[in-house]
Amino acid sequence: MFKKLWDSAIQLLNNIQINKNILNFDKPFNSQATIDDVVYAYRLILKRFPDNEGFQHYKKHIEAGMTLDKLITGFLQSTEYKKKLETEEEITAVDIGGKFIYARLSDQDVGGEIIKNRQHEPHITRILSSLLNEGNTFVDIGANIGYFTVLGASVVGDKGKVIAIEPNPDNIQLIFASIVKNRFRNIDVLPYAASDCESIFEMVIGSSNGHLVNTKNPTEYSVFTQSIILDEQLARYQNINVVKIDVEGHELKAIRGFKKILKKLLPTIITEFHPKALREFGGNEPEEYLSELFGLYNSVSIILSDDNIKKAWDYKEIMEYWIDINEVNQTGDMMHLDLIASVD
Repeated sequence: MFKKLWDSAIQLLNNIQINKNILNFDKPFNSQATIDDVVYAYRLILKRFPDNEGFQHYKKHIEAGMTLDKLITGFLQSTEYKKKLETEEEITAVDIGGKFIYARLSDQDVGGEIIKNRQHEPHITRILSSLLNEGNTFVDIGANIGYFTVLGASVVGDKGKVIAIEPNPDNIQLIFASIVKNRFRNIDVLPYAASDCESIFEMVIGSSNGHLVNTKNPTEYSVFTQSIILDEQLARYQNINVVKIDVEGHELKAIRGFKKILKKLLPTIITEFHPKALREFGGNEPEEYLSELFGLYNSVSIILSDDNIKKAWDYKEIMEYWIDINEVNQTGDMMHLDLIASVD
């Protein structure tokens, strides 16, 4: 059986003549579909290698003069693609240690990983679980689809409280679904963006992650959100123990709008530190965010992938570590760090 499949794959490869000049950007655009386009359509739309029967079917149409538009339409209207789309868009209740979180397989940012591995960012999961205790108050800023919200609610129990802050409307519905499924009574959801001002922002959304941009002319695809100042929204809470911040480059603005409460209650903060996102999405230099953290706390450390903590004495040490880790992994400026800030 394996030999038969292998022989078919070899035969198919021999039939495909990949155009070596495909990246010649000086060529005029040709609206006629090519054999190359068939292979790429299988890969990009159906996410698989062509089967011989299907390839020969499209090959005949290509030779008869099929246009690129018709080729793409054929793939998008195929039964296989529609079934794949339906399956990937269905919400699935995933058991994560006795509690459930709703996710979509199509979510390449968070949900797909949770469905496949039943976990998300395991090093942060372990650190957060060790910090929270029954009766604590946990603020999840940038809750996404609610993984850490569900985790926090299960740890702090009925006597504790979780405040989930998330502006993405699709994510909010998944958080609500998880709350209903688990019968939680200890979660407050604020469907807004945390910032240092009250304003309307536009959201640029990928799968479940998204970042804020200043509003421009609305289109039918625009998604808007209201921003809030956490110092005002959370003023009634007398005790906040742990805060998680992951807002795709808007961290500095979020923390500036939360500064009075942070100074007063000094909760432990777990935060993503992504210099590229801070610069490009937040419009701030990463050193500004680090300076804000060091101004509030006497201990800021890097959470390593093995759960160890590397204490930093100033923001320059963190920047140097970030530069080094990008050089080692040859990732330019794409990598982020996870930091923990506390009073000890």
